[in-house]
Amino acid sequence: MIERWIKKSDDWEKENKKKKHIESGRKAFYPKAEDKLYKWIIEQRKKGLAVNYTMVKLQMHKILNEPTIQRLYLAEDDEFQGTLSWIQSFMKRFDLSLKRRTKILQKLPEDTDEKLENFKHFII
Repeated sequence: MIERWIKKSDDWEKENKKKKHIESGRKAFYPKAEDKLYKWIIEQRKKGLAVNYTMVKLQMHKILNEPTIQRLYLAEDDEFQGTLSWIQSFMKRFDLSLKRRTKILQKLPEDTDEKLENFKHFII
């Protein structure tokens, strides 16, 4: 079995050389602004807050409205669309995911135990 793996490893290396190179995708239009946005997302997560697509889009608009960023890119905020595909690409570039746990837990209703007991009696 190990011999087959060793023989196949040469094939795997050849296949990997054929694949696209790392970072061969489309580059970011606003790299400094995206770095700032990434730091903001990390801060929110450290606070235990969930971050969704709408929040990411709004925060990017705020960052692009900052004078230092506007001088850097000489671009109007109107040019930035914040489309779903941009957000997904941004998340992929920075290896982020929205489906991540936060520290905030949802509280169960007060009568949960009572409903659970009633359900048990109903089933049995």
